[in-house]
Amino acid sequence: IESRVNEDEKSSLTVGMQGKLTSDLRPIGTAEFLDHLYEVQTNGHYLEAGTKVEIINLADNKIIVKPI
Repeated sequence: IESRVNEDEKSSLTVGMQGKLTSDLRPIGTAEFLDHLYEVQTNGHYLEAGTKVEIINLADNKIIVKPI
């Protein structure tokens, strides 16, 4: 394996940025930010696809979101 999830484009994301889920989060799924898809996760909550979310933490190639 030569790359990790979200490794290449995560630098363009910032805490507070808003996006939309393209899959259910159980608690991991996919969201769209800046016209790109990223693997994201919640702090253990289930969220349905289509929910608007905000980035609350970026660490270790993980993007943590909460619903808005």
